Amino acid sequence: MENLWKADGNSCGYQERGYDKYMTKETILLVDDDPEILSILRDYLENENYVVITASDGNSALQRIHSERPDCVVLDIMLPDEDGWAITRTV
Repeated sequence: MENLWKADGNSCGYQERGYDKYMTKETILLVDDDPEILSILRDYLENENYVVITASDGNSALQRIHSERPDCVVLDIMLPDEDGWAITRTV
């Protein structure tokens, strides 16, 4: 853990594992139709201090993108109802 310093020389808190403890967590939307892949990725990303939301098909992914406004989307290309390329073009 290291102390972070502002340009004026005053401390602005501590940083641990690359994250300022006062920083807002970033949200990642994981989209995949395989529940095992979603579980593995969710566990890994939550362990890295991200807020993780999931969707298992294209329609719910689009709904979550618009309602949750995630910082990042990890998107499977082959989904049952709409492929990831189409979702990317829509967003």
